[in-house]
Amino acid sequence: MVFCCLFLSEMVYSQSIGGTVFSGNIIRHRDFLRFNQPDFTGGFELEYVAKKDTSSAWQMFWRLPEITHHFHYNNFGNSEELGSAFAYYPSINFKLWGKDKFSGYCQIGNGIAYLNNPFHVIDNPNNNAIGSHWNSMIVLRFEAKIKVQEKLFVNFGPELFHYSNGSAKAPNAGINNASFGLGIKYLIDKEPVYDKTVAKQRVHTWNKWNYELNLGLGFRQINIPNSLNYRVPQINLFAHYNLLEFFRLVGGFSYEYNYASYHFSKTQFEGEETARLKARDFQFKLSTDFIFGNLFSRFQVGLYLPVEDKEINDPISTLFSLNYARKITHKLEPKMFIGIGVRSHGFVAQYLSTNVGFIF
Repeated sequence: MVFCCLFLSEMVYSQSIGGTVFSGNIIRHRDFLRFNQPDFTGGFELEYVAKKDTSSAWQMFWRLPEITHHFHYNNFGNSEELGSAFAYYPSINFKLWGKDKFSGYCQIGNGIAYLNNPFHVIDNPNNNAIGSHWNSMIVLRFEAKIKVQEKLFVNFGPELFHYSNGSAKAPNAGINNASFGLGIKYLIDKEPVYDKTVAKQRVHTWNKWNYELNLGLGFRQINIPNSLNYRVPQINLFAHYNLLEFFRLVGGFSYEYNYASYHFSKTQFEGEETARLKARDFQFKLSTDFIFGNLFSRFQVGLYLPVEDKEINDPISTLFSLNYARKITHKLEPKMFIGIGVRSHGFVAQYLSTNVGFIF
């Protein structure tokens, strides 16, 4: 929702509306999933697309990406166990190539979804993929667009929808749905033009190095339905290398204490020191930050460090987060930011995390 408000607050330069229908099937990514595999899934989306003012520096850097707001419906093809999803998500759509009437795009989106038939221990025990009505939704789409008239376009391409509550409520293996979409778009205003000359003439002044102090708080449920939620506090120290004006590499160290792991160890009658050891984690993390004005999206990979005598079965973690950063005052250079992300191992989310911090 923060993503939506930030982009709607900026001046709209070009607008279009459209609709897409899609069909596909669920990727059964875990052997323990009990629901009956559907024959196919299908749904539709209504879209509002806003391209921005060509005077914006970050818009010119990213070659005038489309900012799209989607209203999404997906029938999972198994109404008794999986039901349907109703969602809203904003996305950013990057142009990969274009020639004459043909163009190609990569689209990344993140929003909120309501699933109408989650797990219930009595009424719906076979849906052990999703344990809550409200979930996060992540979308990856590759799309080709063909201009058929002056203001009318046809679009098509593969897409992947991921629904998950970030282990805030068990069970939460998540639902991954691969589909193929076909749609139309109608351009209301004129199409903005990317001017390479103007982009090259911009004066590039930015610091190569910055530093980040990042405090986080995650929420995780032991993988038992209706169990308690536990805190996962974190502290992170990172260095930024600004490779380009609106793209940077971020690396550093992280410490977290997972109270869910601690309490689970205690239920297994393990000793106090063993439970605390399993709750503590030290990681080295490496990220890429894509910067869109005051908003940045972070794709992060973490590697657990063997700093204690502790068995590590799954050494790699991942994190996707959206963050909003602003200067504390106009006179002070440091920025404060707030963000929300999903921490995962493989395809399964570990927890949702909120983070606040400072970039110096």
